[in-house]
Amino acid sequence: MKLETKLSPVLPSILASFLDPERDIVRIVSPHYSGMGQAFAAYGFKGCHEAAPDEVPALQTAEAADCTAVVNILPFRAGRDNAGITLLREFLKGPAQKIVLIVVHALLFSNRKDERNLRRELLSENLLEASITLPGNLLPDSGIPVSIIILDKRRALKKDYNVRFIDASTLNISAIFNLWQSERLPELRTFIAREMDYAQPGCVVADARDLCVRGESLLATAHCLSEEEKQTRERLLHCETTQLGKLVNIFRPLLPSKAGKGELLHILNPGQLEPWGYTRPSGQSTALIERAGKTDQLLQPGDVVLGIRGMLGKVGIISQDWTDDTLWVVSQSCVLLRPALKSYDMRLLFIYLRSQMGQVALSALACGATVPLVQINNLKNMDIPLPSDEDAQTMLHDFAVEVSLCDEIEKLQKRRDSLAARHWSLER
Repeated sequence: MKLETKLSPVLPSILASFLDPERDIVRIVSPHYSGMGQAFAAYGFKGCHEAAPDEVPALQTAEAADCTAVVNILPFRAGRDNAGITLLREFLKGPAQKIVLIVVHALLFSNRKDERNLRRELLSENLLEASITLPGNLLPDSGIPVSIIILDKRRALKKDYNVRFIDASTLNISAIFNLWQSERLPELRTFIAREMDYAQPGCVVADARDLCVRGESLLATAHCLSEEEKQTRERLLHCETTQLGKLVNIFRPLLPSKAGKGELLHILNPGQLEPWGYTRPSGQSTALIERAGKTDQLLQPGDVVLGIRGMLGKVGIISQDWTDDTLWVVSQSCVLLRPALKSYDMRLLFIYLRSQMGQVALSALACGATVPLVQINNLKNMDIPLPSDEDAQTMLHDFAVEVSLCDEIEKLQKRRDSLAARHWSLER
């Protein structure tokens, strides 16, 4: 079945708002999606249009060499050949001074070597003007969320090192579509320009040189914080903190054997983690795993288990008195946290990670195209508060009371179940 690749006018209208039909001569490169050139022509742009197959080019008033701006949707099914990165570098070598691109989020945060090198290049050469997160479902053949990046080769001459980040993930798409349908193009252009204005309160500005040194994500949502995230950051500024990677060792899960060989190990899934008190693993979920003698990834009493994919932020601590004759590992969506410092009490980490502040801090690290996830490097750099001895003792006392309450609740639940099963049971 042939995929629908005709763009709605929403995405071209957004892209057109970053260029000026009176000043910019555009090169529309749209071999995979039709409708881009027609939308720019409706706004009065001049230039050339490298159209999709069976599509009549809408702009034929200039040669590519004369165009001052390029507009493109980078391929997101590029595979190992990194066609998107190759195409972007070709645009950078061309004559156009400004480049407006639709990219998948992975390009902005992935730890793969090619993506990291590209981000470092864009920042070190001071080419990145802005990164803007858009709502999902804007592409006709995919529901994955995308972003706009705006590159400008003239920034080095202007000595403008500011990179702008805008979270437009809640942009009113219906309003854009309705304005286009009613042919109110000037009003539509004004509406989008206002939402994408660098002077708006929600726009976050960072220095390209700092971003390059720190190697941070270029995804706008990693920089545009919610009110809760701002409060969490403010609270942490007034606490003694250390990075999680200095407190604990982080162990990735062992992967099931593709060849159907190995040991039959029990799997602890994030849905089994208890948010209160201790987690005591039980259940029948198993997998064949070749661990080659590895023991660090086996579940141990006192471990903190953290969901970093899908059920992001789900956290539990394994009871110190837990024992089992079988071996356990965590699912592929979790990591094991074990103290790197013998003096550190993992209960304090569990108390923080499950707290409102901890959950907000974890969610701020989230990235991913369709499934939220946290990358290990970002997790290691997560700030963890170090309470005073007095506060730590209060927290541990409260946790001990909580554990006692959990035991009482469990006993009451068993009594309740026993009472409910006394009459008309088929087991008697």
